[in-house]
Order: sequence, then C-alpha cells, then structure tokens
Amino acid sequence: MMFKSKLNYLFENMRFSNVEVARAGNFDASLISRFRTGKRIPSKGSRQIYCLCKGLSRAAQERGTLDQLCILCKINAGNDLELITDQLLRWLDTPDLKKERTSKNEIPKTKSTKKLKAFSEKLNALMETFDISNIKLAQVMHIDASLVSRYRTGMRIPTANSWFPEQFCQWLVKKIKSYPYDKVNELLSPLIGDPVPKKVIELKKKLLEWMQSELETDETIISSSFLDKLNSYEPIFEMPSNITDSFPVIPESQPDSEIFYGIECLRKAVIKLLTIAASQDEGTLYLYSDQPLDWLTEDSEFAKLWSSLMSKVLYRKNQIYIIHNIHRSLSEMLEVIQKWIPLYMIGLIKPYYLNNKQNSNFCQTKFILSGKCSINSSFVYGTQDSAEYEFCTEKSRVEYQFRQFNELLNNSLPLVNVFSLRNPDDFRAFTQTYIKKSGHEIHLRYTLPISTMPDETFESILLRSNLSHEEKALAEEYRNNNVEDFINSLKEYSITDLIAIPDENEIKSHKVKIDLPRPIIGKTLFYEEAELSSHLANIKRLLTDNENYYLYILPESPFENIFISVIGEEQSIVVKVDNHVTAFLFNHPHMNRTLSSYLNSIAEKATPWDNKENNTLPAY
Repeated sequence: MMFKSKLNYLFENMRFSNVEVARAGNFDASLISRFRTGKRIPSKGSRQIYCLCKGLSRAAQERGTLDQLCILCKINAGNDLELITDQLLRWLDTPDLKKERTSKNEIPKTKSTKKLKAFSEKLNALMETFDISNIKLAQVMHIDASLVSRYRTGMRIPTANSWFPEQFCQWLVKKIKSYPYDKVNELLSPLIGDPVPKKVIELKKKLLEWMQSELETDETIISSSFLDKLNSYEPIFEMPSNITDSFPVIPESQPDSEIFYGIECLRKAVIKLLTIAASQDEGTLYLYSDQPLDWLTEDSEFAKLWSSLMSKVLYRKNQIYIIHNIHRSLSEMLEVIQKWIPLYMIGLIKPYYLNNKQNSNFCQTKFILSGKCSINSSFVYGTQDSAEYEFCTEKSRVEYQFRQFNELLNNSLPLVNVFSLRNPDDFRAFTQTYIKKSGHEIHLRYTLPISTMPDETFESILLRSNLSHEEKALAEEYRNNNVEDFINSLKEYSITDLIAIPDENEIKSHKVKIDLPRPIIGKTLFYEEAELSSHLANIKRLLTDNENYYLYILPESPFENIFISVIGEEQSIVVKVDNHVTAFLFNHPHMNRTLSSYLNSIAEKATPWDNKENNTLPAY
C-alpha cells in the first residue's frame, strides 16, 4: 500500500480532519494535504513524519479512540502514547514507502546521498535501520526514554567523553551479531562505509569512530556539556560533618619558605594552602595560573580532595578571586568552568579574565591566602613537571605576591557574575545589574515567557492563586519589568524565543510551569488549560503585529531547568531555574559566541511559528 493510501485509509476510518491532526502534532495542515494527495513524501526519520504520527496518536487520544487506531495499524501498545507513535512511524515507513521514495527520487535502495554529520542523525539512522524504539534503548541503557528522544532529535548531545556512545555501540554489535554478514553489510555500509568489519571488536570500533567523528570539533558539544552539568547539579549548602576527616593535619609552626618540585609536589602545596584556608573564617583567596591544567584534572583523587577543600573554604565564608586564562582552548576553558560550577553556585567567587595577551614562552602561578601564605612559580612553558613552586608564609613576601596579583586584577575584566537568587531582594539586585540591551536577542526558554502573557490572563492567575498582598505585588513587579524590557527591545532589535510547546497530557494534568520563578512568591504556579490557550493566542497575535519577534517550536525542551539568553555580541545569561535559582552573566565575547552557536544549532532543528516570509534566524 502506498504511503498516501495508508494515510487516507487512517483519515477516512478515524474521521480525522487535516487541521485536527496538524494541531495535535504542532505543524502545518497544508503539509498533510500534500501528503494525502501524494504531492509530497516525507523523508525517513524526518521531523515531518514524526509530527504526523504524533498528531495522529494525540488526536485519537483526545477523541478516546486510541484502541481503534491501534487495531487499524495492528499496533499492540496499550495506551502508551510514545510507543504508539513509534509503532505508527514503523507502520507508515514500510518497504513499499521506501520503494516509493526510491522510485520518485531515483536513489539506489541501499545507498544514502546525504552524509550524516550530527550525532543525532547517526543515532537516529542506526535506530531506524535496526528497528530500535526509544523505550527499548532506554531500557537496555538504563536511562530515561526522554533522554533518548532528546539525543535523537539533537536537543541534547553527549559530551566528548560520555559513556553513552560506547555503550550503545557495544550493545548494538551484540544485538546484530546473529544477523548474516551480508545483511549487516547491506544495512551498515551506506552509513559507516565499506568495508564493514566482520569481527565484533573491529565493528564496534568502527561504529564508535563514526558516531564520534564530529564530537571533538563541534563547539556545541562543549557548551552542551557545561549546560548538562549545570542542569543536573544540586548545590550543597551544608557540609557533611565528616568532611574534614580526609584533610591533612597542618602543623601550626611553618617555615618561612619551602620549595616543591614538579606537578605532584604542586598538588601537595595546594592541599597545604587550602587546608589552612579551610580552617579560618571570612578570609580571601586569590588564584591565578596560566600553566596547563594537568595538575588539577589528571589525578581524580586529588580533584576530589581539592573540591572538598574548596567547598569547606567557601562554607566558612571565605571569598575567592580567580583570574581565568581565557586564552586556553575553548574545551579546556569550559572544563575549568564546569569544575567550578558547584563553587560558583555558593555565590562567594569573583571570576575574572585578563584583558591582554600573555607571553606564551613562560607560565606563572600565583595562589595567595591573604595575610597567611602563598604559592608562586614562574617557569618556561612545557617544564611544569620539573618546575619549582615556592610555598611561603613570610608576611612581607606574601604581601608582595598579593600586590603582584592585584596588578593582574587591575588589567582584568569579569568573566562571569554569579547571582544566587533565593528571594525577591536577590532578583531586584540582579535586575539592577548592568545588562546591555543593545543587540538581537535569542532565548532558550523552559516555558512561555511572562512578557507575552495577556493582562487578563495574568490577573486571572493571580486571582485564583490565593497570593498575599505582598506576593501579588512582587509578581506584578516581576512581570511589569519583563514586559517593559520586551517592548523596549523590540523597538530596535529582534527577539527570538526557542520553546517546546507542552503536550496535551502535561496541559491537562496542570504540569506546565508559569514563568514566575519560585523565589519571587515562594511557590511554583502552573497553567490551567484556558490560560495556556489564551497565552498562545496572544503570542500568535504578537508574531503577526511585530516584525522583530520570532518564535521557534522545539520538538522537545533540551533541559528542564535551564534558561539561556544571548544578547547581542557581548553578554549571555544562563539561569538554573529550579529550587536553587542561580544566574550566570557572561561578559566575554568568546563565551557569548559559543552559547550563540549552541542556540542556533538548536534552532536549526526547530519549526518557525509565525506568518513571516523570512523564517531564518537573525545573524548574530
């Protein structure tokens, strides 16, 4: 049966309308019309056929006729909407459909004309080739099916050192080893190229190399890794009582100067300095190093002890000023920032970067605990394994090192300002921070922006939420500030929102969050169905009336707890929006370009929802 015949068979028997299925699947009804007439055939694994199947299953669910749909398509999936959608994809994408596409486009059956580059494309191709559903892969990988879905749609990307690609390849090779080699070769050669290895170990190696071939050079992977860690991290505001058990004991009497040689001894000197810092309250640490980071990253046991000591230093209200070497490679720089995320979120760290280039022939390291001790080293680049590191407690020399650090600080700019937003006053302080509204804006949102909510809907929400007079005033202040920023920005620049529209189940079960952060009113509010419908209708009106406003619909949200905003060429904001709301304001152009590149890569997988002829993102 031809694709269009199958589709018309479903529509006629289920009595669906094109508009009904398009609404449920969140795509254009005219596309369904072209599918049904045969004027257009969806590509295998495309977003179009996925939205079509999702629309069919959701429309049937809304009518209470899922059983009838399953009988027509010979599906046995109970009421599991995701599984029904997966099986609908397979039912529509039969060998007959593949022949239809091949004949129409004159493409050889076993050859692909498109080189797959993105990890999501490669994973999706393998899963479709070997008929692997999201649920099945989630079960064997012991992860949530939603994460598999995000990997397939490109909303999430495994980090370069992630366990997932290797474990997936290992499992897939075991799954297909019972297939005849000729069949494996026929299926895999269009994807990974000839020859397809016969031996299991060699096949796994080639599959893994193919899947990871783009990971090391794609900066979206790097920024995604940073965002992954931020999304999943929960800050610890109380230290375990036994945390000091692993700390070394430092004698009260110390020599004025002690020399340490090499990386291993540098680690000992750092532990000594941090242990002294962790034993005092409200001091200040000053940290700068442009030497390679092997001393911090290569020894996992040292890294754990370093992290514990730093947490203890901050827990005792010691401040830290750190000057990052922004001239490191992007991956190395973000690796450092990732390592510092738990410490940044406590809110006592002041990170900077030098505003000039350094002499690449020499490395400098200066770690100073105010009034107590310091570590200082200067050596030729590449000789860190035998370099001399001086640990000093003599006050005049410690003061000299501080003055030297201060000169570096005078030539530095803030790398990131971190705001721990735990109450309304914190939000006020953040909104009063100098944020440069001087360029095009692109936002990745976890819910619909409160700035686009109609007045009557907002008033209705406040009325039914039983807020106190003070809470209501705080909510109004927050929304008014957002609306004012939105209106003013649109006068000169474009605003692009990237949002995943919630599905019917989330809406009906009142799980869709309202953009009113919990610290503002002490609780999280959720939409009623009519409120969400009203908000979406107002967004559609705004898109029509404002040529500078764009909305891109994501297949799903990459993160549950992250908001990202890129403003012009100079600033980016990343906010962790769950129980411990924390905002990161980046001021460095390199970081800005990296986050902008990441958001644009996400937007490429989204569908524009507007009435404009130009559906491309503005240039940044």
